Amino acid sequence: MAHWDMSNLTTVEKRLDAALEDASKNRSEQHKLAGLEWEASKTADINRVSFLDLSLELREMIYTEALICEELTCTWLPEDPAQRYVNKYNPQNQPNVALFKVCRQIRAEAQKIYYSSNTFTTRLMFAFEQAGRYAMMVPAPYKDLVRQVHYRFDFRHLLCRPKEFPIYTSMIRKWFPSAHVEIMLWEYPSSVHFLNVTSREENFQSERNFLKTLTGWDKIPDGFGITFDGVGFYSHKLKDIMVDWKPLLRAKDGAVH
Repeated sequence: MAHWDMSNLTTVEKRLDAALEDASKNRSEQHKLAGLEWEASKTADINRVSFLDLSLELREMIYTEALICEELTCTWLPEDPAQRYVNKYNPQNQPNVALFKVCRQIRAEAQKIYYSSNTFTTRLMFAFEQAGRYAMMVPAPYKDLVRQVHYRFDFRHLLCRPKEFPIYTSMIRKWFPSAHVEIMLWEYPSSVHFLNVTSREENFQSERNFLKTLTGWDKIPDGFGITFDGVGFYSHKLKDIMVDWKPLLRAKDGAVH
């Protein structure tokens, strides 16, 4: 994916909409090029036992063992999946994406397990412009297989520019229509650069409306979850406010469109 100019979210949204339009054209041909459609591969030596002679159930168990990690963190979007998504929790245990190069049938079967069963996540992002490239962190046509994505934001940026949060989450939903989207907001201890925004607490007349003011959400939308962490000025307040949202979280967690 190209290195985009992320000067504003309008630019990002236009590029995302254009990518969606491209993805909707020649879908079957795109699936073939991506290796998601295939004709059954033939055994090279009929006198030897082939991996493809195993049942699909056993093959999928092997794919799961070889390809699924706790989380895969998206880096700066190289084309090769081996470099694009990294298991940061266990660097020695990366997905064995070499399976994608064995043959067309194994590539198709393995990719479906890889994209539908892994959780794809971002690094901690400090600006929505930086986050723009991650709105499409799994490219088409693989994006339609994805079921779990996690986005991590610096909470202070949301505090400074709350109107951009609903725009960005709307973009994520458009790109990942079938995925559960988990948003994690992290707050660092207040720095000199952000001291001026802590006074904004005075502008919130009700703690109950605090999250609505920041996110534009009356309630957590279907298919979304939200968590908070950190050790900064607002951390204790955020965790207290989450008590009001917990029933909604339990009801909505895991729902997809």
